[in-house]
Amino acid sequence: MFIMSSPTTSEPVPRPLAGDRLVRFGVPLWLAGGALLKFFTGRPDELPAVFSRLPVDQSALFLMVIAAELVLAATIALHRGLARALAIAVLSVFLVVLTTQWASGSTTCGCLGAVVLPTWVMMLIDGALLAGVLLLPRRRGVQAVTPARMYALTAVSMVLIAGVFGGFHLGAARLFRDHSSWLVLEPASWVGREFSRTQLARFMPMDAAGQAYSPRSFPEDDQTWVLYRRTCPHCHTLFRERFSTISGRRIVAVDLVPPPGQNEPAGESVECPECVRMFATAGSDVVARVPIVIQVRAGIIRSVEQAY
Repeated sequence: MFIMSSPTTSEPVPRPLAGDRLVRFGVPLWLAGGALLKFFTGRPDELPAVFSRLPVDQSALFLMVIAAELVLAATIALHRGLARALAIAVLSVFLVVLTTQWASGSTTCGCLGAVVLPTWVMMLIDGALLAGVLLLPRRRGVQAVTPARMYALTAVSMVLIAGVFGGFHLGAARLFRDHSSWLVLEPASWVGREFSRTQLARFMPMDAAGQAYSPRSFPEDDQTWVLYRRTCPHCHTLFRERFSTISGRRIVAVDLVPPPGQNEPAGESVECPECVRMFATAGSDVVARVPIVIQVRAGIIRSVEQAY
C-alpha cells in the first residue's frame, strides 16, 4: 500500500516595491519627524492659522496635533490594510492646509517647529510624497493584519499619546525649548474685564525708554490697543488698511517681538503715524496668534478681535 503525500509549497511573499517602501517607511518618518520637531522646538502659536480658529485651548490643541501625527505615523507603519489609504488622506489634508496658508499670504506654516521652511517648499515635499504614494509601483492586494499586530498598534498609540501629554507637562520638551515661561493668551476671556485684571497685566507694555503703560496712562476714555509682531505679514496688512491714516483716536501698538538683539530678529516697523509704540515687557514668552485688536473704554475691555 502506497501512501501518496502531496508536496507542501508555500507561496512566497512578493517583495515590497518602491511604492510600498515609501508608504511604510517614508511617510511615517516624515510625519513622526515633524511631530517631534514641534514637540521639542515648537510653540502653539506656530501652528497653521486654521487650527487657531478652533474653540480649543491652544496648548492642548498643540499637543493633540502632535499626538495625532505620531499615532498616524505608527498606524501607517504597522497597519498594512490602512497604510496606503491613510498616507493619501494625511498628505492630502496637509496640502489643503498648506494651500490655505499660502493663499492667505503666510510665508511659513510652523509644521516643523523651529525648523522654518517656506510654505511652498512644504507644499512641494508633501506633493512629491503624495505623487509617489499614488504613482510608484506597489504590490496588489491587501495583507491581513494579525490580532497581535493590532494589539501592538493599540499599545503603541496609547504610549505615544501618554508620552506627548505626560512628557510635555513633566518637562521633557524643555530639553530644547523652555516652555515654563509661556503665557498663552485667551483673548475671549478679556471682554468685560478691567485691563489690569486680564493676562495683559502680566506683560504690561513699555515704551523704548522702559516706561510701563496701561490704558489709565492716557487721558482718552476710548482707546484701541493692537498686539502684533513686526515679523507678521498679516499685522502689516492690518495697520496699512485700518491705521495708516490720522483718526484722532488713541491707538497703542504693542510689539510682542523682543527688541532687536534679543531672541527674534527685527522686522520692518508697521505703518501707523499716530500709534504710541510699545514693547511687551521682557520675561514672558507670549504665545498668541496676532494681530489682536482690543477696544478699551474707561479701562474696561469692550471687544477683542483676532484679525489674522
